Amino acid sequence: MARTLAELIDIANLQRLMDHFHTATGIPVGIIGTDGTVFVATGWQEICTAFHRRHSVTAERCRQSDDYIKSRPLAEDYISYKCRNGLWDMAKPIVIAGDHCATLYLGQFFYDDEEIDEEYFLRQAREFGFDSARYMAALRRVPIFTREKVRQIMNYYSSFVDLLVNMGLANKHQVEMATRLKKSEEKFFKAFIATPAILAISSFADGRLIEVNEAFERTCGYVRDEMIGRTPAELGIWHDSNASDRVIETLRNGGNVRSIAIQFHTRTGELREGEYSAEIIDLNGEACLLSLVSDVTERKRAEEALRHAHDDMETRVRERTAELFEVNKILEVKISEREVAEKEILRLNRLYAVLSGTNHTIVRARDRETLFKNICRVAVEQGGFRMAWIGLIDEESGMVKPVTWYGENHGYLDSIRVSVLEVPEGMGPTGSAIRDSHYYICNDFINDERTAPWHEKGLERGFLSSAAIALTLKNKVIGALTIYAGETNYFCSRMIELLKQMATDISFALDNLDHEERHRKAEIALHEETLERLRAVEASREKDLQLVQQNRQAAMGEMIGNIAHQWRQPLNTLGLVIQEMPVIFECGRFSRDYLDERVAKTMAIIMHMSQTIDDFRNFFKPDKEKTTFKVSKEISKTLMLIESGFQEQQIRIEVNTSGDPVVYGHPNEYSQVLLNILLNARDAFAKLKTDCPRVRIDLFTEDGKTVVTIADNAGGIPDDVMGRIFDPYFTTKGPDKGTGVGLYMSKIIIEKNMNGRISARNLGNGAEFRIEI
Repeated sequence: MARTLAELIDIANLQRLMDHFHTATGIPVGIIGTDGTVFVATGWQEICTAFHRRHSVTAERCRQSDDYIKSRPLAEDYISYKCRNGLWDMAKPIVIAGDHCATLYLGQFFYDDEEIDEEYFLRQAREFGFDSARYMAALRRVPIFTREKVRQIMNYYSSFVDLLVNMGLANKHQVEMATRLKKSEEKFFKAFIATPAILAISSFADGRLIEVNEAFERTCGYVRDEMIGRTPAELGIWHDSNASDRVIETLRNGGNVRSIAIQFHTRTGELREGEYSAEIIDLNGEACLLSLVSDVTERKRAEEALRHAHDDMETRVRERTAELFEVNKILEVKISEREVAEKEILRLNRLYAVLSGTNHTIVRARDRETLFKNICRVAVEQGGFRMAWIGLIDEESGMVKPVTWYGENHGYLDSIRVSVLEVPEGMGPTGSAIRDSHYYICNDFINDERTAPWHEKGLERGFLSSAAIALTLKNKVIGALTIYAGETNYFCSRMIELLKQMATDISFALDNLDHEERHRKAEIALHEETLERLRAVEASREKDLQLVQQNRQAAMGEMIGNIAHQWRQPLNTLGLVIQEMPVIFECGRFSRDYLDERVAKTMAIIMHMSQTIDDFRNFFKPDKEKTTFKVSKEISKTLMLIESGFQEQQIRIEVNTSGDPVVYGHPNEYSQVLLNILLNARDAFAKLKTDCPRVRIDLFTEDGKTVVTIADNAGGIPDDVMGRIFDPYFTTKGPDKGTGVGLYMSKIIIEKNMNGRISARNLGNGAEFRIEI
């Protein structure tokens, strides 16, 4: 097929045409035969020619793409596919007279609405030994088109291929006619009748036909016997009745008649175009006229169609070039707009990272100082800000006193004065945000009149934009967080919403820390009250139960703290999911699938938080009657309640069970015993600062009894107090941290209420408690 297409189409002119088109539009194109012969190639990407087609594996992928094209139906307008090397191609089969002789390719390129997976191409470069730098540079030179532009290009090339097919058909017909004519000339005297050209022998004297060939009969529609002995004029063949006389006159005068254009009629009256040649020959001593007519009707029609097609193609090229020019102008505007949008998205992503980091800091912070330090650090390290600082109001002087900072300070805070009053030192972002109990944005810090007192110092440190958000405690403004960016016009409206959310989260954390401090004091008071009640109710079971419940209430604060830990991360995730949705919507990527996925994730978080509340409520519900329960279930329930606190101190818990033994008694009271022992171990780890703290819980049966042992590596119990640990009111933690009733109540629950036994001993580098029932 490669030879046939080369014979039918002027490949050199076609190559020049495609080169000019590529120069004008930047669109790579190729025409490749079905046997792999490259007829036309222009603008092929280096990533294909220098890499993919050079390595055996990637070249095989290219051949597989070619095989895919061959397997597609020829009737398809054009084919779009992504090759296994990661690039898009378009293809249009070239079919001439039913033969798929070649394929027109457009490629290689990317669509502008898909993200280029550079990591995939890096892996591909390493896998096949390509020069990674050169390979990635070639990748970045691959053109990027919109889908609409590709559609327009392929519509143009579809018309272009149709034009090639018509040209090929016309040329093919010409080649076949020339071949038949040549063979006819070689065999004229041997196969006159069978020759495909229109031949006739007539008398030179009167013009009557002596012989005609089959081509004459076939073309004119007459039977041979109807024509012999009659003149072409009598048959009405000549369109111009004087043409025959002019031919005879030319030949009589010694002239030549070669390929003169004539028009002739068929029997049906159809007017056809021909090229007429004539020669005087001697036939049996009689002067005869040998006439040869080439029917060029189809060629003329094809040439006319080709001319019209060429004119149409030139018109379309001009139109498409103008369209591409306009599209390019539009793309330049869109690219500029996209660069601005991408820059804004990058800033938003950084601020989202700051918001997320702030929430993580809030979850872990145990005091205000740590909270403030980590917030400033996160703002600079994750948000890319030049500096962040937090100042609190001095009620007496009305000045804002810096309490912590992070970033490019270099004495800045030591040399400036910031007031909350309406004086020059109070008109900047910090003072304005505190007075308004809200936020304040300054996107031109160096030139804004309100920031004049700090222009010189700010310029030295690259402070070009600034934002301040007020911090509140119990709905009262106590200070502000101020951050500085190294670019002007840094803060947009969407960033302001995130800053407001950040202020809300920090204020919530301040309220929570204040609440925890007041709660700690309440716990101490509750412990004192519990001790007083213990002295009054030790005599009876009902009093014992009251002590158990009070002991639970004393631990409730501990559990509330654990639940707060378990809730903070889901609340943080829930907040980020909600804040992400409007951003995705504004970016145009909001879809039904995305909405369903976000709703499912949100409901999962809410169900997890609801389950935490149910577990907490059930744990502190008093047992009214004894029941048979699985000990492993109570162990799991207790560990769930303390999980977050232990994880925070990096305490590893190992649970080993043998079988699934059951116990008859009060399950919640049993869980309270486990909780007392585990919390004592946690406090011991904190006090001794144990490296790699761990707790081991073993559940098994021994001599018909259910046994649970809880062992730690916290250094063990001193020998001088081992005998007193189950006494009422005995504690080694100090009056503000322990009541001395935990292990005492544990002993009453196990030995008095459940007829079991609880004991303790030192084992290795820690203590072991053993519960037998």
